[in-house]
Amino acid sequence: MKKPAVIFFMLCLTSIALLAGCKKGVKPDEPETPVTPDNTKPSLSIINQEGYIANGDTLQCGTSYNFGFIALSNSQTNAELSSLIILIDNEEKTNLELSDTEYIYNDSISFNNDYPIDRVTITAILSDIAGNKVSKSLQVHLQKNNPEPLDGRSIEWIRKGQTVESAEEMAQYGLQWSGSYKDIMATIEPLDDDVILYLCDGDDFDGIIYWSDKYAYFNELAETADPIEKYRNINTNNDSSYNDMLAVVYGDDLFLIHITYADIKIGNYGTQITITGEAK
Repeated sequence: MKKPAVIFFMLCLTSIALLAGCKKGVKPDEPETPVTPDNTKPSLSIINQEGYIANGDTLQCGTSYNFGFIALSNSQTNAELSSLIILIDNEEKTNLELSDTEYIYNDSISFNNDYPIDRVTITAILSDIAGNKVSKSLQVHLQKNNPEPLDGRSIEWIRKGQTVESAEEMAQYGLQWSGSYKDIMATIEPLDDDVILYLCDGDDFDGIIYWSDKYAYFNELAETADPIEKYRNINTNNDSSYNDMLAVVYGDDLFLIHITYADIKIGNYGTQITITGEAK
């Protein structure tokens, strides 16, 4: 007769335990959001209002434009902001030290007509004291004001037997003669390992008119073409026309050299090679 009483007592304990585990307003199937590296970053947004640059805008060269960013600490960690860096095409424009939980950055910018490219990226990088970082970018297009065409210069490179008569001129382009003067093929190579040399189609030369054209051309080469160690297309046995273009990256300088003719003469000094063309 005592068993029913024991069962009833156990049922009562179970009910009390269930009631104690159910707190008002808490949903067991919706746990609180954990703090993880992905949601501890500070917040960074572009100022989006009239009079400010918006992503995809076209800017007229010579005109000043406003742009800005809104920086906020993470709403969960509330970690103080520590720095804000502004880059224009990967060149640092501003580097600010911050010590608050919010900051509004306002600035203005303008571009000269000779700016080398037609598309510009403005990037902000925000950090907080916990080491979290976030970035935001604006891409805009530049409208040039009747840009000046590139200046073309005639070239004449001469090697007379073992003597290079145009060594100084070639060095301005980061190039030099090399190899034996008795070789059937003339050899031109970079001055040092820091010079990058590409061999391109000479038909491309006339289509590269403005600085922006040249800059875009070299960007494409860097992405799609392989540099060469030496240029060896000039045959020293006879005169000949050529349609080769050398693209040279020499420090901060970019050169395009269109080789159009090689004149060959034989004398008691050996073989004289005269290469002519145009550079820009």
